[in-house]
Amino acid sequence: MKNIKQLYLYAKSQLKSFGIECPESEALRLCEHFFGFSGRTGLLICSDDTPDAQKCESFLTAVEQRSHRPLQYILGTWQFGGMELSVGEGVLVPREDTTALVDSAVKMLDGINKPKVLDLCAGSGAVALGILEQIPSARLVCVELSDDALPYLRENIKKYGRGQVQILKGDVLDTPPNDLERNSFDAIVSNPPYIPTDDIDGLSPDVKREPFMALDGGRDGLNFYRSICENWLCLLKHGGGLAVEIGIDQSDDVERIFVRSNLTDISLNHDINGKVRAINGTFRKNRS
Repeated sequence: MKNIKQLYLYAKSQLKSFGIECPESEALRLCEHFFGFSGRTGLLICSDDTPDAQKCESFLTAVEQRSHRPLQYILGTWQFGGMELSVGEGVLVPREDTTALVDSAVKMLDGINKPKVLDLCAGSGAVALGILEQIPSARLVCVELSDDALPYLRENIKKYGRGQVQILKGDVLDTPPNDLERNSFDAIVSNPPYIPTDDIDGLSPDVKREPFMALDGGRDGLNFYRSICENWLCLLKHGGGLAVEIGIDQSDDVERIFVRSNLTDISLNHDINGKVRAINGTFRKNRS
């Protein structure tokens, strides 16, 4: 039987051999998850402890799985906005970059009492729940098509939704389901698929293991932005806002789609790395 220090060093060595970018931090995350301590101080304190055989076996299995599975799927959860969201095969992993979209939505909704928000391509529910964390009075509707993603969405909404989030199955590339009332939402938000189809093969191995449906934005990566603006803006109140996450170098193209769709007061929001990551605008039904 190996102690925790030996298991950590073994994991770090294996992960490095798999070509993992940060083997030290991932080995620590796996140790934390399976052995129940926190941080490098916890690793130091527990380094001489010997886990029971079952925990040790589960840990070693997880290390080997890392050669072909994202860390987030192995752990089964991932943090976003202070929440521990359930994730796994079939759902896009929440990323820190998406806080730029949440921040854009929260700014748009400032001063609105009990805002009603529609989240399209909801995935794990990270965006909707991130908004709810900052605006506890909000009422939200999440639209998601994937049968693989829906169980994670339901689990996260049950855990964090406070009974204020509804889930609908629907295709954002189609027209809205009849359940949704026109002129009823204060904001629409979306982190849609936006990778051009031909670019997906060039993504990192981990990203390519996430669902193709959640990545593929069509030939130019803009299919979902067009559909949202053509088919879904009718659900917004006059003066309501649209905020979407975008990929690198897509801001000009998406802004043109916004302008053609009677969206005004367009602004950009940057992620933690200083890259433009979200764009939002205000919908005017009768622009002067």
